[in-house]
Amino acid sequence: MEKEILLKLLNQKVAITVDYPIGSQSQESPFHNFPINFGYTEELFNNKGEPFQAYILGENRPLEFYHGKVVAVIFRHKSGNYLLVTAPPNMIFTKDAIKKLTHFQEQHYQAEYLFHPVEASSESK
Repeated sequence: MEKEILLKLLNQKVAITVDYPIGSQSQESPFHNFPINFGYTEELFNNKGEPFQAYILGENRPLEFYHGKVVAVIFRHKSGNYLLVTAPPNMIFTKDAIKKLTHFQEQHYQAEYLFHPVEASSESK
């Protein structure tokens, strides 16, 4: 059920509160700095009642708040958590670019990337 709801968010705008701006340190590892902004949704919550976490691509300065378009959904198999990947509405990121930009964090998880079916099919041609 959660997956279907999130897939409907692809290409939709969401509001994000940034709790890890570019350059901030991870709480898990003091040697790990965030190369992109990372936060959570203000009005969307998962089945556990927690806000969805979200990556913000295409913004190269530290942010506090953000409104952007959902360009992908990430599913972490071990935890069962979904995350959003957002970007400015006027920017396009390939699947490979999204994977590379989120690899710093997703390399630690068995992550599955979900994309809009139209974008995924047109990119494979």
